[in-house]
Amino acid sequence: MLALMVCTAAGCGLLSVQPVPPASGPAFPLIPALSINYSGQVIPPGLKDGHYYYFTTDSGRALAVDVRRQEIAWEFRASFPISRPVSLGRECVYFVDDQNIVYCLDRSGWVLWSRGFSATVAGPLQEIEGRLYVGTEQGSLYCLQAESGLEVWKFQAKAALRTGALLWRDGQGRPYILCGGDEGKLFFLGEGGQLRGDLDCGGKMALPPLLDKDRLYVGTEGQMFLCLDLQRRRTRWRVRLTGRPASPAIADRKRILFLTAQGVLMSLNKRSGEILWWRTLSSRSGYDLEPADGQVIATSLGSHLVSFDARDGREAGRFQAGRELRSNPVWLRPYLLVHVYNPQNEEGTLIFLQRKEENDGQK
Repeated sequence: MLALMVCTAAGCGLLSVQPVPPASGPAFPLIPALSINYSGQVIPPGLKDGHYYYFTTDSGRALAVDVRRQEIAWEFRASFPISRPVSLGRECVYFVDDQNIVYCLDRSGWVLWSRGFSATVAGPLQEIEGRLYVGTEQGSLYCLQAESGLEVWKFQAKAALRTGALLWRDGQGRPYILCGGDEGKLFFLGEGGQLRGDLDCGGKMALPPLLDKDRLYVGTEGQMFLCLDLQRRRTRWRVRLTGRPASPAIADRKRILFLTAQGVLMSLNKRSGEILWWRTLSSRSGYDLEPADGQVIATSLGSHLVSFDARDGREAGRFQAGRELRSNPVWLRPYLLVHVYNPQNEEGTLIFLQRKEENDGQK
């Protein structure tokens, strides 16, 4: 059994490789078991925590779905549209609207605080050890108290900070906040936001990096994918791609997997960067990959969902939605969740996919 490890800036308290608990992945063929309609179009990625699934929509809504009960648990409507995805903290739900107002909700959907920014928020919101980190297009990284939204400190770079923040401790246990963006540098910040050094990555960074102990895996806009040694502050290896990385990387003990902008699913050796295998999707994709018990599941900007064996790239199954898929797939046993959108009535639909035999047995 291959336990995949995954972390994204929006979905983990620390941006690091974490093992996904063993579970039975989706068994194909899949069919729609039920669906939930909502106003607007989903802003991917949607995120799971426990048996709840969270997402935002362009109509200014943040929603939580109770997957066990198969119903919307709560819905919050902001005063303005939303163009960025939801983020999850330890006990809170975060999002930002198009007027750069950051909201902090509890897990019941009640507003704990909100705070406006004069700068344009960029990259994912990230909660780390009781603090919320907010990057901006103007190159600022704000550190806020997660419980109140009050500013603790601010770091200023020369260009947009887009990767979100992550926490790394060196061999002596000293903590560093890491962030990057359009300068093409990874910044090492002290606990008070002081610059403690940087590492040139050779190109703009727009995606959250993947942290695995003292190694950081980074994709750049210059069609490069790198493994950085944080202790020695140098590049261990780099691979030139035929397209820029378009999804946050996920990993298991041996492999790094990610999508390129051309819709190519790449599998690299973690230690050397050697290309182990690659597969081309039916169309381009920028949606997050979903690991599920040895499978890696991908949706494209078309109507196909495809699952591959993470070890060798063999196809494990596929689903044809009939309409363009608008989100990353999310596995919450026994359902695989995906979104579609109807532009005529400006209504999105969350579809619960289930193995055909399981669905027949519930009728």
